Amino acid sequence: MSNITISSELREQVRQAREAYLQLANLGTESKNQVLHAFAKALRANTSKILEANALDVVEAEKMVQSGELSESACKRVMLNEAKIELMAQNCESVAKLEDPVGKVLQATRLDEGLDLYRVSCPIGVVLVIFESRPDVVVQISALAVKSGNAVILKGGREAVHSNRVLAEILRQTADDFEEMPINALSLVESRDEVSQLVQMSEELDLIIPRGSNELVQSIQARAQVPVLGHADGICHVFIDANADPEKARKVVLDSKTDYPAVCNALETLLVDRELNPELLKKIMEDLVQAGVEIRACPDTQKKLEGHSQLEMGNASEEDWKTEHLEMVLSVKTVAGLEEAIQHINRYGSNHTDSIVTESRETAERFMNEVDSAGVFWNASTRFADGFRYGLGAEVGVSTCKTQPADPSDWRNGDLQIQTLWKRPGSGKLQQRGKEIHASAPGNLKNTFCPCFQKDITRDWLPRYTGTEIGEFGDYILLTNFDNYVTKFSERFEMPIRGEGGPMQTCTNRDGLTIINFGIGSANAATIMDLLSARHPRGVLFLGKCGGLKRSTEIGRFILPIAAIRGEGTSNDYLPPEVPALPSFKLHKFVSNTLIEFEQEYRTGVIYTTNRRVWEWDKEFRKRLTRLSTIGIDMETATLFIVGHANKISRGALLLVSDMPLMPDGIKTQKMDRRVNAKFVDMHLEMGIRAMTEIGEKGEEIKHFGY
Repeated sequence: MSNITISSELREQVRQAREAYLQLANLGTESKNQVLHAFAKALRANTSKILEANALDVVEAEKMVQSGELSESACKRVMLNEAKIELMAQNCESVAKLEDPVGKVLQATRLDEGLDLYRVSCPIGVVLVIFESRPDVVVQISALAVKSGNAVILKGGREAVHSNRVLAEILRQTADDFEEMPINALSLVESRDEVSQLVQMSEELDLIIPRGSNELVQSIQARAQVPVLGHADGICHVFIDANADPEKARKVVLDSKTDYPAVCNALETLLVDRELNPELLKKIMEDLVQAGVEIRACPDTQKKLEGHSQLEMGNASEEDWKTEHLEMVLSVKTVAGLEEAIQHINRYGSNHTDSIVTESRETAERFMNEVDSAGVFWNASTRFADGFRYGLGAEVGVSTCKTQPADPSDWRNGDLQIQTLWKRPGSGKLQQRGKEIHASAPGNLKNTFCPCFQKDITRDWLPRYTGTEIGEFGDYILLTNFDNYVTKFSERFEMPIRGEGGPMQTCTNRDGLTIINFGIGSANAATIMDLLSARHPRGVLFLGKCGGLKRSTEIGRFILPIAAIRGEGTSNDYLPPEVPALPSFKLHKFVSNTLIEFEQEYRTGVIYTTNRRVWEWDKEFRKRLTRLSTIGIDMETATLFIVGHANKISRGALLLVSDMPLMPDGIKTQKMDRRVNAKFVDMHLEMGIRAMTEIGEKGEEIKHFGY
């Protein structure tokens, strides 16, 4: 290996990549995001050019299939279409939305008075990524490299050479339009000889990521003198427990296998509990055969299906359990139960992704605890094992290495994707024996405590306050002050209420929408928004009640606040009082559409939030409200908006006018409250459910904007 001569041209390419890395590593977040959005725009604008190049690759790939040089599944991965190009563009945009991973203070330690040590995330350097077949990898990895401040050298398979060239050319030309963006941070090599040289360049390269077959990964690992982060086989399993829901079982198996069989997160081996209803097994097999899947089954499975003449099955061999088919072929094995399923997966699996279908929480938890894989799912398709699906943006691959992060490698976290640098600002002090060394929590240069430590605390506190595990919260949240909202929600969806008897109660429906009764007042409002930072939902809508301060905001009207005045004081602990309390307007757009759909008149305007519960007889306070031209008053909205903003949570409010405190006969009484509840609460709750469900169904991203 050491006798390989490295060409001067290749040395120059790597040297330029290292210079580019040093420049890119210091590029600001906004500049990197502008480049990523420009990538997306350029890809869409050059769709025809990309497809023309890809057509040449497809012709050559089909010839390689005929000659036996390439599998049919690999040939399919070469193919691009308009939808895939659009997905590439969306991946670039999703990476732009991610928090910048560079320069994060992960840990801070006070070694002595005036002597602090900081652990800071920083880019790796120059990364060689070797991949097979899929030309869209060029875009995925380039986007991640830009965001993480790393220079990348790409080597694709010869079966996609024209597509890879065009995509790299488009990205490099786009990068060249930005003065601060070094074009040589993205480059391409095409020959195996160049790879043989590159893997020896331990002084120039910092990391190699081979993305493809097990043979490719092992070949690179055997030759490389540079650290290798391997992405290998995806021998994924689904285990159908005897206690599985029939419809879930059929959907999970069919999607896992047939959605895209040529990728690493597709199902390869189906494990079936021997106590499973034979009729359900027959239906699952029928679904697969009708979809064109070739079944290779063990003798026990074939025996269970005896007399079902429509099903043609081959015999499964020992080799099938070890095989990543990457095509419409599925191995099926009957097992004695959970124990044997776990043993089989841990013996034959590739530590990639495995799923269980069961209605038993105890069975699912044991499966997820004992299966040794990067991704372990419950009642979900293996196809969800993807960085984009996880909300991480585009991915490099799913690492199954034990000494590096076992997850979709996305160059956001970890000591390899984004390495860490220890910084120790000092004032000339020396270590003194016998002096106490104080180690602080993770923090940043301006603040001892950082979000990573806050998240650890809130992950502990959220279940304690709500009686609900973090994984049970949905992506979308409804907030309320009143237990009857939670009760009605629970009855409507026939789902249990969690946390009864505790400070907060929750209920989650099957669509991933959670309602929380957090109590009354700004302190509780701040608490729930802080706690929700542990879950970081995609959207939070407050279904609150307020007093109407205008004649047009009579009882039963709905208010969609455009802002809230911070009269409560609590929010000052988070941001200066001059910062306006605003909702996320895209979320309010969905609420507005729902109000129109329900044919409800509503008012927009400014809400005043106060900590005072009894103020109605304070003349000066009443005059102040009049001068401020606010249309409603409550005790939570401004706090929710500000603390949501501080925690980067998208938020909104739909308020029901329940009294008119400035009117002589409008002050809330128990009788009035009962009348409001009976007449308006059902619609209030229904509109909240409809708005948040629609956001989820449309897959809308409610962005958090700084201001």
